Amino acid sequence: MITNAWTPAVFLCFLAVSSAQTVNAAAPRSTVAIATQVDMVIDGLLDEAAWSAPARANGFVQREPRQGQPAVFPTDFWVLRGEEDLYVGVRAHDPEPSKIRALLTRRDQDSPSDWIWINIDSLSDHRTAFSFAVSAAGVQRDYLLYDDVEYDDSWNAVWQSAVTIDSQGWIAEVRIPLSQLRFTKDSDRWGFQIGRLVQRAQEESYWQPWSKNDAGRVSRFGLLDGLATLKAGGTFEVVPYGIAGASVAANTQEPLTGRYNIGVDGRFRLSSDFAISTSINPDFGQVEADPSDVNLTNSETFFPEKRPFFLEGVDLFRFGLSQGDGGVAEELFYSRRIGAPPHGDLDAATVLGRAPEQSTIYGAVKLAGKTGGGWSLGLLNATTADEYADLVDGGREMVEPLTNYSVLSLRKDLDHGNTQLGAAATAVHRTSDAAQFALHEQAYAGGLSLDHRFWDNKWLVQAKTFGSAVFGSFAAVTATQEASQHYYQRPDADHLHFDPKRTALLGYGAQYLVGKVGGGPLRFGLGGDTRSPGFEVNDLGFQHSADYAVQWLWLQYRNDEPGPVLRNWSANFNGWTVLDYGGTNLSNGANINACARLLSYWDGSFGVSRNEDRWSTGTLRGGPALRGVPSWGFWSELGSDSRRAVHGNVSGSARLYDEGDAQKWQLSAELTFQAMSNLELSIAPFWSRNLNDQQYVESVGDRHLVARMDQTTLGTTVRVNYTLSPTLSVELYAQPLVSSGQYKDYREANRPRARKYGDRFATVHTTRAIDEISIDRDDDGQTDYSITKPDFNFRELRSNLVLRWEYLPGSTLFLVWSHARANEATQGRFDLDSDFEALADETGEHVMMLKLSYRFES
Repeated sequence: MITNAWTPAVFLCFLAVSSAQTVNAAAPRSTVAIATQVDMVIDGLLDEAAWSAPARANGFVQREPRQGQPAVFPTDFWVLRGEEDLYVGVRAHDPEPSKIRALLTRRDQDSPSDWIWINIDSLSDHRTAFSFAVSAAGVQRDYLLYDDVEYDDSWNAVWQSAVTIDSQGWIAEVRIPLSQLRFTKDSDRWGFQIGRLVQRAQEESYWQPWSKNDAGRVSRFGLLDGLATLKAGGTFEVVPYGIAGASVAANTQEPLTGRYNIGVDGRFRLSSDFAISTSINPDFGQVEADPSDVNLTNSETFFPEKRPFFLEGVDLFRFGLSQGDGGVAEELFYSRRIGAPPHGDLDAATVLGRAPEQSTIYGAVKLAGKTGGGWSLGLLNATTADEYADLVDGGREMVEPLTNYSVLSLRKDLDHGNTQLGAAATAVHRTSDAAQFALHEQAYAGGLSLDHRFWDNKWLVQAKTFGSAVFGSFAAVTATQEASQHYYQRPDADHLHFDPKRTALLGYGAQYLVGKVGGGPLRFGLGGDTRSPGFEVNDLGFQHSADYAVQWLWLQYRNDEPGPVLRNWSANFNGWTVLDYGGTNLSNGANINACARLLSYWDGSFGVSRNEDRWSTGTLRGGPALRGVPSWGFWSELGSDSRRAVHGNVSGSARLYDEGDAQKWQLSAELTFQAMSNLELSIAPFWSRNLNDQQYVESVGDRHLVARMDQTTLGTTVRVNYTLSPTLSVELYAQPLVSSGQYKDYREANRPRARKYGDRFATVHTTRAIDEISIDRDDDGQTDYSITKPDFNFRELRSNLVLRWEYLPGSTLFLVWSHARANEATQGRFDLDSDFEALADETGEHVMMLKLSYRFES
């Protein structure tokens, strides 16, 4: 058992051992950006006279496979600065040019190719960097580094690159407009780093040596001098777009429906470090649909943001609420709330044509930037429309009220970025029509944060405190109290006070972390997370739960030096304990896991966990807490060498419960076939089996019905990428999925606190009809109550075929065909033949769309 008593003692023991280590920080390298008045031609040749400047930098050092050794494949680079652009030229030497790995893929797709990375800390804050990568095939990738070690590959910039392969190796020539960076005019030097990957040798080398024992990443950059007179570049960018198309759906009121939309995104630079972004009717179009999801839990599914307007400057708006790894990314601000599907739930038979799929965003504006004094500011405001659905009888019905969303983020860097103070606040205001949807009319949340790194970035201290306040009608606040995050109505929770007359709910929370995250093979951390029962941010954030206090400990031992068999390996221990605000110990647990990479570049990992779940406050969906069932968990993964034309991975997990013969099994795999240098095919099947002996079914009064559910899910994700050039590609995505769940052994949880598992439930007698089950509690032949039959068969197919052509930098043409079909039934039995036959018989919907955007810059 893990307890709060021993974790501080273990932590202090390791603190004493680790604090004796010495710190040897190497002085950063520096190079100079040479001024040029020539408008460089980006052709991958480096034949302009400016590239012959003597300010060449080299001396790359390996990080893989032989850390600290000089690179086997030398690299030279030059940096030039024009009036509105930064130019980088890289000569990647290679004695065998025919072996250079150059796979042609769509933009922003990683591949087992040779790569050059250019990382620029233009804010000189040692925490944030803009990263530009180009492969030997000329494929571009860009991403944002933030908080020193985190990265976001959804960030996009408009820049140019060209590559050539010759007898000496290959050349990358890059033009980065200063308008795509944020920087302060009073800084004449930036953080700078260039890295290179030689795929066939797996040699990863950097200009500024960066050891795997070093904590941090951006804070380990070298320096780029000679930037004192830079100008901000273009003052505005405007990207209007238009969409035209049609959808065909049989068996609907309107089988053929035209689709069209127009909108515009704009970015106006106020200075070199601040910009205002605006959007009118931002596009919801996605190349790849959200994955299919059969969610039988009491928690919402998280989907990542994909809209360009909300992705820009996303680092300035982050205020995370989750700790650790492997969990849901809970956030104070979850941008997909803006423009989300309407809350009104109408019978499809009463709707004429198509009900609104998303709330229309009238407009949105965002101010983001960072001053030379280390102040960061992010401000966002958006307004969504009141939405209506047209009805068959000729009327209209509201499905969403008019809503305004606001976000404010403020941060201050101290001690060259080693310390950061932060504050964030969100606000949601809806019209009085929110009452008919049980939505809050007003919702506020905010938080303060501290992030401090010390002893050469090897140690880390983090602390956060946050709070929330929601206001609305009796029905709205009652719905919040009864929601899965809170369950105020639980009859056995003396510390919770359900009040149907409330018009407001307040809550708070806090987090802390102290740890050693670098230097030597030993790493560890001690942390905690707590939220009061009333904490609620789901109007504009993402939150799964409240009413808990978690204490946890993490230990790691790692070895990054190659040996006779292993290239690197690490082992971890995690322990935790969870209490609610009534002092009840809900859960204790621990796990050990390890991962390793062989010299052949095969990877493997495994883990074992023990969960001593003592009480479940959510199983009965607002009923009393149910005594928990301890369980063992196991997981493992194996991956092959990604340099091969055919490579893949396979993973599996299992959870076995001590009582009830409950089990969960999951298997997944992915096989990728590089058919040609510009054609990639992948298939990723997945399968799961869930035998849940206490699956919640329904509550009738104070009676809580559970059953033994047998759920099987089978699906696969197929992708085909064919790339004609770095700016022209065709991509196919398809995901068929079938899932069935059969319920039996119905019982009422009449003694949920009983120590013996069998004593917690009372068996009921059932009579089945086509879509209904009658419950006879005492077998007297009389029906006490009836429920809708919960057995299900869910079949779905989602697919997209997309042609993407970036005909000018930042200007794109999309041709899209998407298809979706779904079928539901209540047999509950998993039968692959009949499931796919039923799915094939569905007509579904076909959507054909053309989207054209054009970027104006001045």
